Amino acid sequence: TNWTQINYDDSGWSNGAAKLGYGDLVDATTVNFGPDPNNKYTTTYFRHSFVEPNSANFTNLNFRLSAVDGAVVWLNGAEMFRTNLSAGLIAYTNFALNQVTGYQAYIFHPANQTVSNLPSGNLVAVEIHKSSPTNSGLGFDLELIGTGYPVTPPSLSLAPAGGGITLSWPVTNGIGYALY
Repeated sequence: TNWTQINYDDSGWSNGAAKLGYGDLVDATTVNFGPDPNNKYTTTYFRHSFVEPNSANFTNLNFRLSAVDGAVVWLNGAEMFRTNLSAGLIAYTNFALNQVTGYQAYIFHPANQTVSNLPSGNLVAVEIHKSSPTNSGLGFDLELIGTGYPVTPPSLSLAPAGGGITLSWPVTNGIGYALY
């Protein structure tokens, strides 16, 4: 239940490049659908960490999601959005509302989210839900584009103070920097 949290240990999970799926020709990584091809897992989970650079302050995250069939996208343990799933509490047993087929399975759908004060370490977690246990396809790919403004690096101030020198370092934009 805590797999969306940053401190969750996923070191035992498989990993690979996107697009992820059941082995479609465009899939870079094949994921396991379970022991029975006629009763596939309802939900498959994905996680990826990223680091926000100190030189930027992001105000918007544009998630571009391609998913077969339904999906819930989480950022640092908080739900950002969902698609093709009912509202309310989500469980691994929830099926997607509709099957995604044809070219719709390859389209990236954007979802813009405003953000503030992203930590330096972040985690995107996504759960993909099938529309039925016999559905033959699963596909997942995600692109994340951050926009915002640059952060001015802190400047060190020197001022005479009696018989010595006072060094000043601003607290407001000094986070993430170290003075040696």
